[in-house]
Amino acid sequence: MDNTENNKQKETEEKKENYKISDKTAIRLLIGFIVVLLIYILGQQAIDIIGTKLLEEITIQEETATSEELSEEIIKININSDNIYELTSLKGIGQSKAQAIIEYRKENGDFISVDELKNVPGIGDTLYEELKDFITVE
Repeated sequence: MDNTENNKQKETEEKKENYKISDKTAIRLLIGFIVVLLIYILGQQAIDIIGTKLLEEITIQEETATSEELSEEIIKININSDNIYELTSLKGIGQSKAQAIIEYRKENGDFISVDELKNVPGIGDTLYEELKDFITVE
């Protein structure tokens, strides 16, 4: 009885781990929600305001960081640590392939290089070529 309870608890904890989101992802989701809410409430005026603010923010970011630093921070998904939600943000990666990446990681340890992703069932050379610039192992 105790062993079954421990197994269920361990399984539940593993499932929770797969669905945790990073602070970065939570902020992106919150910003998206706020934008949609503002557009709904204010209509076109909100779109104009948001567009202006986004352009101002992009200009500020360009002045304070190189475009390479921004692209590294914004679009690279860490296949060694990111969860199922972040993995599914990659083009061509749905729930089942994201879960396969997580399972591969659990069974084999961290990916040593991004090209090791090709060892995951369902991820061939073509999909890898589309993903390689958007993933990292660091």
